[in-house]
Order: sequence, then structure tokens, then C-alpha cells
Amino acid sequence: MVEHTPIHLVQEIAETESPLRTPQHEFFTDFLGENEFTIVIKALVLVWLTTHDTADMANFKIQSGKFYAWKDAKLMTVFCLLQFLSLVRGSPFLNASLPWRQGTLFAPTNDAIRKHRHLGGRIDNHTLLYHFANVAKRTSDLEDILSTELPGNPPIWITRNPRSDSDIYLNDAQIDSRRRNFQIKNALGMDQVLHVIDRVLDPTVPDSSDNNLLNPDARKFLEYSSSYNITGNHRITEFARRAAMLHKLDMFKGIGRHTFFIPVDEAFNRIQINTVDIKVIDSHVIPNHVIFLRPSELQPPKRLYDTAAMAPFFPVLVEVEKEDQEDKYIVRSDTRSATDQFHLRGVVQTEVVKGNIPVKNGVVHLINKPLVVIDSTVYQTLANEKENGPTYEFFKLISEYGSEDLKNIIQRPQGNKGITIFVPSNAALLSPTLGELKGKVKELNDIIRLHIVLNTVRSDNITEASERAPFQVETLSPQKQLFFNYQTIDGRRVLYVEGGGVNATITQPDIGATNGVIHMIDRILSYADQNVYSKLQTDPMLQKTFELTSQDYFNRRFNDSKLKFTLFAPSNLAWEKIYRIAPSEYKKLQMGEFGYHVAKIIERHMIVGRAFTIEQLHELSTNASDQAFPIQAVHGILRIESKDDVARKFANDPNHRRGDYYRPEISNPYPYSVLWMNEKSNVVRPNINCTNGIIHIIDTVLMQPDDVTVGYIASRSDAPSIPFYHPLLIISSIIVMFSLMFSRPL
Repeated sequence: MVEHTPIHLVQEIAETESPLRTPQHEFFTDFLGENEFTIVIKALVLVWLTTHDTADMANFKIQSGKFYAWKDAKLMTVFCLLQFLSLVRGSPFLNASLPWRQGTLFAPTNDAIRKHRHLGGRIDNHTLLYHFANVAKRTSDLEDILSTELPGNPPIWITRNPRSDSDIYLNDAQIDSRRRNFQIKNALGMDQVLHVIDRVLDPTVPDSSDNNLLNPDARKFLEYSSSYNITGNHRITEFARRAAMLHKLDMFKGIGRHTFFIPVDEAFNRIQINTVDIKVIDSHVIPNHVIFLRPSELQPPKRLYDTAAMAPFFPVLVEVEKEDQEDKYIVRSDTRSATDQFHLRGVVQTEVVKGNIPVKNGVVHLINKPLVVIDSTVYQTLANEKENGPTYEFFKLISEYGSEDLKNIIQRPQGNKGITIFVPSNAALLSPTLGELKGKVKELNDIIRLHIVLNTVRSDNITEASERAPFQVETLSPQKQLFFNYQTIDGRRVLYVEGGGVNATITQPDIGATNGVIHMIDRILSYADQNVYSKLQTDPMLQKTFELTSQDYFNRRFNDSKLKFTLFAPSNLAWEKIYRIAPSEYKKLQMGEFGYHVAKIIERHMIVGRAFTIEQLHELSTNASDQAFPIQAVHGILRIESKDDVARKFANDPNHRRGDYYRPEISNPYPYSVLWMNEKSNVVRPNINCTNGIIHIIDTVLMQPDDVTVGYIASRSDAPSIPFYHPLLIISSIIVMFSLMFSRPL
């Protein structure tokens, strides 16, 4: 039995510039052929060995023409290209070219080839030639486009991650950052470079031998799509005919680097083809950007691209986003203004059914319905969603648990204000927490109603109204509102909706319908799954309260699942009021050295041991005689007042002028207020349910300037305090004393 260590083998390879013929290489040459082994495997082995120590080599042996990896499997990465190299051996052109020409070879791994074949892809001589360029290019030399050796010289489109040199894509295939730039010289001294890629590059090649169909642009592909065996079971003849009828085929011929979205014929089983007009066709082209699907993930979230339809009165933007499932991508168009009844405002989302089709002037993606076209009601939009589509589980919930009157309201909303539905994600609706309610029809029906508003509420309505005050709307659930807020994160606005104590992020706003709008959210409203601590931590309106109560770890007590809390939590705007009125005191609260002041102030806002709704607190605050009944907080006495209480007081006050009347909807838009001493704070978001309590968000902090004193230094273990008198109080006392001393008796 002949045995050779890798070190001995590598030494012989390194010393050999011609095809290897020694017996110990028979295993490789029988399988690969001499040329491929010499030019490619040799480069791979040598480059790999330069990055590994000799201890790894000792674990690899070749015995009787077979190889075994015992302790270390790292060396097997060298042989991850055996399937591709076996295919290269069968290519007459590459066999003739590799020994004598410079070039760059992009080699897909064994796994990439297996996956490609599993998905029905073919690998023939055309495919192999599309992996070879006739100029040697290291990754640092790669530009935006690279011609290949396939007849017609169709290009490979190159995308780089602007934030990382390690992310480089060729069409939709990624170069392996650990196995790239393998460079050698052939027998003529010409450079050759090999890069390992994780997917097969699939060229757009005609089935016929017609040279006019080689290297097609998007127009030629659209017109002669049946000649390219690349669309699978999908046809695109309807869209092609419509574009030809409207004289818009040249839109797909433009020289440059563009992205084209083409609806498949199945889309027009539900949508009338005449809804596709010139503006709609223009909206299916993104000029000056080549967007392959996986490289699109390198862009910032919610990256929007201008379409060819962009005009002052018809702005349309498009985004590409990956869904949770592997290799599922959604394309959305966002029409920012309605120009007529045929071009409505809103978002249309469609799924890529066949993507990454390279063409001479960019890339083509086939989609399952046209962009921009809005011709379905809210109910139809939900009902037409296919299984596993974004709104599928919510419509299923309505079908199974929604009452008949609820279904009628959704199908035929009254009036002309429209309807808005907040649709939780499929993942949220499939969570075990909701499963506990399955079978409880009334509870689920109430939850569904909380997600429905009989009015059209768009994202800009939310942001504009939230600038002035917390924005809220009534829902189909009796006496329950939704509250809205937004934050600007990395230059984009993120919207939030809160209902029944649950705060959800609006992940996709403004999905358009003919009679309203749909917003996708990431959680189910009304079903509490956060404790008080988590709610303070995650709610954008409570960031300042969470930050201040983090001093001395005060807010950790809200993690206690054995206790119940009622918390009047000041909003961010409430703390801003303190900053404007008493900036010095506010600064002290933020310093971190006086956390005991924050603790005392917040304890005035909390009740420990019970979780009260605002209605229960109001009932406790008022007895049968309408007299104030105090509520004991940890530090302080609170009282809850409603708008009706104020109206009654006004009506019964003998001092108000005849003819005056009180209009609570103007004087105070909020139903309830909390009172402490002379301070009054409006409850802007009541009844936020948590797993261990209830939060009521208020717009004014219940405190006075002398709550913050620095005349003593208390330890972090709550040392007893020494009284400190506010300077103004001392001065006023001295003035009063001197006045008494020098005043003359009458």
C-alpha cells in the first residue's frame, strides 16, 4: 500500500509546471483530467496551505487512491469544487483555453450545483462559459460589469457592499470571502484567477441557434420570452402585448443598468389588463440601478427607488424586501398621490415568482401582480391573499371567529370615510399565546374589532397629528381607542400603534385599497405579553421615564411578577415640560447622583398591590355625593377627574355668567385627568395592560421644584435626609420677618 502525506504531495505539485503524471496523482487526474488538476486544484491546494499550519496536514492522508479526513475536515474545503471541475473537464472550449489564456473563473461549490439542479436548473456548456471571463480579475479589480465568454458576451453584474469589502455579489451569487483571489500563471506566464461562489450563475440563453437572440436586453426578452427557457411555468405575453399596444416597448430597451419588473399572465386573471396604462408600465422600471434580490439586502431597510414614472404629480417609489422565508422577496410600489380614480394613492405589494434574470441592460424580475394598480376593496385585498401571504392568517381569523355583522362591516363599510385595518403578521397570529384563545369566539371577535377603524387613517395622518398631541382614533371595539406615535430612526419615520395596552410597530403602512387602507403590524393588539418593566423599556413615548428610573436600578422592581402595579407614567413630553419650566431641577434629575429624588417622584405616580383601570380609579375617586375620595399612592394622595365631572362643576357653579356653557371636547380632549395637590395631568393613553399591571400615560409630571434638593448627600442605601430649604423660600421668610419686626402697630 502506497502512502503519501500531503506535505510530500504539495511539494511535488509546487515543483511541477506541466501536467502531473506521477502515480500518486492518478486519483485526481482520472477524475478531473490533467489540465484542470494542474491549473485549478493546484492553485487551490497551494493557497489553502498558505493559510494553515502543518499540524492540520498530518490529519490528512491519501491511501490506495482514496482520501480520508480524520481529525480535521478543513482540508475538504479544497475539494468543494469537484463537481464544477468535472463539468469543466467536459467543456471543449475551457479545456482548450485554460492552459493557454489569461482569465477569471467563477466556480460554484458542490452544494451550489446540487441546489441549482434540485430547483430544476440546467448546467450545460453555455452555463460553464458564463462563469469564465477572458481577463484576470482579482476582487479589487472587479468593476460594475464584466463580460463573459458566452457567445454574445453577456455581462455579469457586480454589486459591492458599500460598508464591507468582503461582500461582493456576481448577479445573485456571492463570492466566498475566504476562498477568492486564487491566482497562478499558466504555461505561457499569463495570469489566471479563481473565485469560489455560492450559487450557479444562470445566463439568459435562447433555446434556438438564432444569433439575434443572444445577449438580449429587457425588450428582446419581453418580446421573445418563449424563446428563453428560463421563465419556468410562467408566461409574460399579456404584459408584452399591452406594452406594445401602448408603444412602450422601448422603455425596456434603454442602454444602461436598470431593473425591470414584469407581471406574469396569471396576474390578469384577477386584474383587468386595461388598468395597465402608460404610467403603470413606467412604474415597472427602476432606471440607473441594477437590483438583484440577495444584494438588495445590503441596502438600508426600506430603501426606496425612483421609478421611470416619477413626475411632480405622480410620484411612485419602489422597494425590494426579503420576507422571513428563505428566498422569498416582496416588491412594493408606493404611489404618493392620487391623480384620478384609476391611479389611487397607496402601497401595492407583490411577490417575485422568478427573479434574477440577467439581461444586457440590467436584470428582470417576474412578479405575481402589477405594481401601482389598486382595484380591490380592503376585504378583497385580504380575501385574495394566497396561503402564507402577509395577510393570510388574519383573514383566516376573521373567517373563523368574526361575527356576521363584523364581516358585513368589513365587506361593506358605511359612509364615504373608508376603513382602516391593522393586520398582525402571520408570525404573531401563529404564536402560542393566541392559541390559548382559540375557541373563545367572543374574546377573539373583540380582538379583531380592536384592529379596525371606520375611517381612512394613513401614515401621514399619524405623523401630522402626532406633531400636535398624542393621536388617537375610535375602533370597532366599544369605548376602545388606538393611540399612535412615531420616531425618526436613521432618517426614516417608524410608526407605532397601541391598542389594549399592546404597542406594535407598523412594519408596512398604507397598503392601498379602493375603500381604505391596510397597515401591517408586528404584534396582536390587546393581548398583553410584556410586563411593566418591558413596556417602559420599549414604548417610544416612555423612553425618558425608563431612562430616569434606571438610576439606582429603581425600575427593576417592575419586573416582579408576584406584584401588581398601577403606574401613571409621564410621557417624554411631560419631562420636556419640566425642562422648560425648571431646567436646573431637570438637570439634577438626570445627573445620576440623585436617583432617590427620581424614586420619590415616581413613587407618587404608582400604586403597588393592585392593577386599576382608569375607570376603576375614577369610580374610587368619587362617592355617591360626588365628593373627592383620595387614592393612596406610595408617596402622595391622588384623585381622578373626568370631563363630565368638570362639566357638572361648571354647570353648578353660581359664579359663571348666564349663557356660558362648558364644552369639554374643546377645553380638554382627554376623558380623564389625575390630580395631586395643585397639579393636574391629563391621561393621554389609559389602560395599557401589562402582565403584572396597568400603565396610564400622563402629560405632566406630578412634582414641584422643591422635590429636587441637593442640600444633602444621601447614600445609595436610602440614608435619612436632612431638610433643605429652597433659596427663594429662605429669602421670602427673611422679608416677612423684617416686615413684622419694623412694622408699627395701628
